[in-house]
Parts: sequence; structure tokens; C-alpha cells
Amino acid sequence: MSDNTNYVFFGDSPTLDTGFACVTKNIITRLPFQDQIHFWGLGYNNIPHDYTCRLYPGNIDSAWESDYNINRFYEFLTHFNTPITLWVLHDSYRLKVLAPIIDKIRENNTLKIIAYTPIDSYTTPEDRDFLSRVDIPVAYTHFGAYEIQKHTKQPVQVIPHGIEHDYFNLSYNIKVVPSP
Repeated sequence: MSDNTNYVFFGDSPTLDTGFACVTKNIITRLPFQDQIHFWGLGYNNIPHDYTCRLYPGNIDSAWESDYNINRFYEFLTHFNTPITLWVLHDSYRLKVLAPIIDKIRENNTLKIIAYTPIDSYTTPEDRDFLSRVDIPVAYTHFGAYEIQKHTKQPVQVIPHGIEHDYFNLSYNIKVVPSP
């Protein structure tokens, strides 16, 4: 893929051993344009890696949600003078801190947001701050999609969270209940 769009990922660094990082690895390693990805890696500390995307430390000297690190992310995004597609993988209630910078970036640039957000309990009004700004909301489950839909006018996609059958095998039958 060769166009003038800047592909920015925001989430746990693929160099980590977290659940979010595992999902991220499974996504970015399958994209044909890895060399065009700028990855704002939460928890990334400049350790060597084999990824072809550009990794940037998402948090320095404090939590990624700190004013300092959110301002760093805003400054990072302002350096792009062509459209940005931002893929976000994190909990929606924690992403509300991005809402003000999303609005500021959109004043001067085209910013499309894809959010792959795990929702495994009921959402609250604070989820709206981020989810209402997302162009393509994606849930892990149909329940998650139902909850996300409360906070957006966009159709919610579902990409199920997978199971590694080599490590997890059910020895009994489970009745599948249709989604709401």
C-alpha cells in the first residue's frame, strides 16, 4: 500500500508480553504495509526488535495518560501534514484523555480513527468521550458491540477475540447463546 496516509497505531508495544500486545502483534505482522506504520508504543523503552514498523516510546517517566505524555502524542500527530489513520487498541474508558487532542488535530488535518476496544462489562457515560469520536468502532464480542453502539452513530464491527486451540481445549459441550 503506497499512499499519502500516515498509519499510526496507539497501544501496548508489540515488544511487551501483555494481552493487548499479543493482539497487536497478530494484527500488525499481517499488514502488507508495515514499513508505513508509526507505532506509539505504550510501555516501549527503545529495546531492539524485529518489527519493520517505526516504534516510538508512548510513555516517558510516567503513565501514558499523564499530561506530559498526552501532549507528546499530540505533538507527534501534528508533525503529519497528510491524512492520518489512527488505529487504537485499548480500553475505551482510559482513552477519554485523547478526546481533546483528537478534536485539535481534526481542526487542521484529516484524522480517521479505528478503535478495537474490549468491552466486557457495561459501559458508562465516560466511555462516550472517546467512542463518540471513533470513525470505525470494532468490538471483540457482540455484547461489546451492543455497549459501544450506545455511544456512537457509526456501525460497530465485531472481530472476535480468538482462542489458541493448542493451549485451550474444552472437554465438554457448551450451549451457544445468540447475541442480543
